[in-house]
Amino acid sequence: MKLKLITCSVALSLAASTAFAATADSLKLELDKLKASQAALEKQVEALKTGKGKEGGAVHFGRVGGGKITSQSSRFGRDLGMLKLLKKAGEDAPRFTLGGILEADISYGKDTTAADSGVAGDGIYNTNGYAEGQTASSIYLDTVRLDILAKLNDWVLVDWQLDIAKSSPLRTGFVTFGNLSKSPVYFSLGKIVPYFGDFGGHTYNNPLSTDYFRISKGKLAGTLGYYQDNLNISASVFETDRGTAADNHVNDWTLQANYAFKVGQVKAKVGAGYVRDITGHALRGMTAKDTKDPLPAANISAKMAVGPVSFKVNYAQTLKDVARTVTTESKKVSAYNLQAGYSTKIIKPVDFSISYSGTKNANGTTSSKSQFKNLILVGAGVSVLPSTYISLEYGNMAQYADPTSASSDTNRYSVLTLDFWLTF
Repeated sequence: MKLKLITCSVALSLAASTAFAATADSLKLELDKLKASQAALEKQVEALKTGKGKEGGAVHFGRVGGGKITSQSSRFGRDLGMLKLLKKAGEDAPRFTLGGILEADISYGKDTTAADSGVAGDGIYNTNGYAEGQTASSIYLDTVRLDILAKLNDWVLVDWQLDIAKSSPLRTGFVTFGNLSKSPVYFSLGKIVPYFGDFGGHTYNNPLSTDYFRISKGKLAGTLGYYQDNLNISASVFETDRGTAADNHVNDWTLQANYAFKVGQVKAKVGAGYVRDITGHALRGMTAKDTKDPLPAANISAKMAVGPVSFKVNYAQTLKDVARTVTTESKKVSAYNLQAGYSTKIIKPVDFSISYSGTKNANGTTSSKSQFKNLILVGAGVSVLPSTYISLEYGNMAQYADPTSASSDTNRYSVLTLDFWLTF
């Protein structure tokens, strides 16, 4: 009898333990589900607040994938820059992002050209074109720009840049098909600035290699690109710029490649590019010897940074002779830029920059525009607030006294520019 009671007692205990364990497991499972539901709900609430998330319908202001859309250059592969930001953001990439730039300048220029020199040039460099022989100053609103990025789905984005204060407000506007998380190939179509070399990196004013060879305006274009492991290759077909609508067909093209790498503490990037016909796009009004012929140009660049110190070199050249006033002369035109920078912190982050740029054979051409021989730029910029940047730059340049003459005589100009940037 006692044995039976003991056996029953043990059986009941085992059954109770099993039932309790099953109940505990069930409660733990339900608790885990509740925690997961709470986390998902919190994420959805955050998405509604910030506009992030795959289903976020709100308009987002600020950074995407750690960067601002306003920081992506419109002239150096903006479509790839947007794809990189969306890749970093992942599923948190917002559907719509707004950004913008407000820029104002205060300039003081000293033109040392004698009033009777006879030059009808642009006058002071990059200060609203004052007449020669003047000492002048100005305060003006340089840029009022609105940037809009729309992620239509995982494979399609649309980007617009609107210069609100200008008569033709659409700076660039294109659709890009691509997803760098799934494929290294992308394609863009719309109003794009054709990209055939790295001409960026100056404080405010353009070095002469940029001024003469960078394509600065958006054109109707299609771009096919490849990006993987810091290697970028792209080709663009775009509208020519011959000055008359009848001559402007979509038959110009560029090809460029650049590669970024790191060796120890040294970060570096090298690149090269080619444009079939730079006529009208840049080169300050110059053409090929036969004005109907295309004027091809090529560019090479390299830059490196070691800690706070950086260096950059750039060289560009026409691959055919340009039209000259002395028709028996055969000369190509080239430009270069040598630049160094230093970044530090003096209460606030400060960037210092110095560059020397020059041209060769820019004088004696048939172009009616002013031509320049060399330019020295010295500048410093400070980030006073997370979205506010102030820079001060001094420029001293030599302009050919008579741009249509083969004479190397020059007059020097100086300009001091205080620049204010506000981005969002």
